Amino acid sequence: MKFSRTRQVGFNGVRSLEESDRAALLALLATKEGEAIFISSRIVIESIDKVAARDRLLGFFRDGKLSAVVYRGNNIVPVGVDDEALTEFAELLGMRQNTKAIMGPAAEVLALQRHLSVRWGETWALTRSLRSCQPVLLLEQEPLGAVDSRVAPVPLADLEFYYQAAVRMYLEEVGDSPYDASGSYHSYVHSLLRAKRAFGAKNGNQYWFKADVGAATPAIAQVQGVWLERRYRGQGLSCALMAGALQHMRQTWPRISLYVNDYNLRARRMYYALGFQQVGEMATVLY
Repeated sequence: MKFSRTRQVGFNGVRSLEESDRAALLALLATKEGEAIFISSRIVIESIDKVAARDRLLGFFRDGKLSAVVYRGNNIVPVGVDDEALTEFAELLGMRQNTKAIMGPAAEVLALQRHLSVRWGETWALTRSLRSCQPVLLLEQEPLGAVDSRVAPVPLADLEFYYQAAVRMYLEEVGDSPYDASGSYHSYVHSLLRAKRAFGAKNGNQYWFKADVGAATPAIAQVQGVWLERRYRGQGLSCALMAGALQHMRQTWPRISLYVNDYNLRARRMYYALGFQQVGEMATVLY
């Protein structure tokens, strides 16, 4: 279904966003900075017109003012939604087809998933994993503690070696294989190395620690894909390894964000020891 992009004075409802909405959209995303980097990073790289192609960036307007947005792709990301906006977005999103996840501010993600389940049934109600509480953490200084100098940016020549570590991480974290006929995950890992957003430690050609910048604007980066091979765990290495990755990241981004599952107490203790502070809360629904 296509949505009108006509700008109307006092418009109420949903329409596809356009480049002239940039200022209003950035102001809205700034209210949920840590939870909304996924969207912000895309509109920094491309024009809103390109991101909104095929109605992937939908805005809810009240009296002509943008009050909520939903990014619709393989991941659905709501920001700023209230009950009225949820009802309209749930109606327009329809039955689930290719969506792999709903992610974003916790209360909004959970409310949208409920609305979609009531309206469209088991296509949205049946989930593979529901991670309802994921603290959003922020680091605005150099990481505290020792730094492991073995961590370095991953060169493009190491793509296949790093990809194998990324697959092992994905299998552990998501519980499903990232392999598909299109090679999309391999392309994603390739894009990380090409953009100098992958950091790791290795023995020979085997990476045993990794951390990526999954999304970023000039002001802030979001860490994803942190993984340590099992045989290195429990040896007190994690803090210094992560500090090594963060030190490299801060050469490009002054502020580093991430989110972590609330039940992962070991990881949370590590991040707090490095100097991170909680600034929000996300949720992720996986299909």
